[in-house]
Amino acid sequence: VITPTLNPARSLARLKKLYLHHNQLSVLPSFLSKMPNLEVLDVGHNSLIEIQNLSKAPRLKEVDFQSNLLSVYPWSVLKLKTLEIIYLQDNPFMEEESEGVRFHDLVLEFEAEGKQIIR
Repeated sequence: VITPTLNPARSLARLKKLYLHHNQLSVLPSFLSKMPNLEVLDVGHNSLIEIQNLSKAPRLKEVDFQSNLLSVYPWSVLKLKTLEIIYLQDNPFMEEESEGVRFHDLVLEFEAEGKQIIR
């Protein structure tokens, strides 16, 4: 009798959508770095204070960070070339004037490419 063995790392690597909203998360789970095929990440309605680099998820198309405790824009995520839509509303962003200008320019860039930043 051959019993199949589950390989959690392989399963994570194949996962395309991950919904972790309403879980009282204060940091992103470390296993996100093992998800190169992730396209949709929903971590809205948590207690995230900052967003670590998600460059290990290079296929992200949609990210939901709404209703967290973010005070700084998630620049590393906003730079992902595959990103099509990001939800940022209901976060207490503290922006300096130069950061506000940089963000405004990025919004215009996104809109020109048919992408969306929901804030």
